[in-house]
Amino acid sequence: MHANDESKSKDSRDGGMVPQPAEIVEQDEQGLHALRDSSNGLDVPTKQNTNGEVVAKEDNEWTEEEKKKVELNTKAINLMHCAISFEEYRKVPRCKTAKEIWDKLRITHEGTIQVKETIIDMLMKEYEMFNMKEEESID
Repeated sequence: MHANDESKSKDSRDGGMVPQPAEIVEQDEQGLHALRDSSNGLDVPTKQNTNGEVVAKEDNEWTEEEKKKVELNTKAINLMHCAISFEEYRKVPRCKTAKEIWDKLRITHEGTIQVKETIIDMLMKEYEMFNMKEEESID
């Protein structure tokens, strides 16, 4: 049986399938070959060709730093996918970097700065409007 067949398990929270750590091991075993295919949506090192177009670098053109950066990004993405529920995963499947996933989930759960300010304003107004009723006592 292929490692990928066993690498997803049922998430009891919502019935979806979530990636498991076995996928990380499998990608490590496959090396960077899986990462080099720019059609898979990963953020791979690029260069400008003679026509001035931005294209993916060939395997032998990657620097050690670029290889490490792509490898770490892929591991971080896999860890995030393993840590979130299927419902959360459905919000971020097209994100290319771990940073994109992090930012999207943060905004989803915390809201933008404008949303936070609006919530603070509403809570301040509610606090200011708070009154003790005549039949209530501090005791």
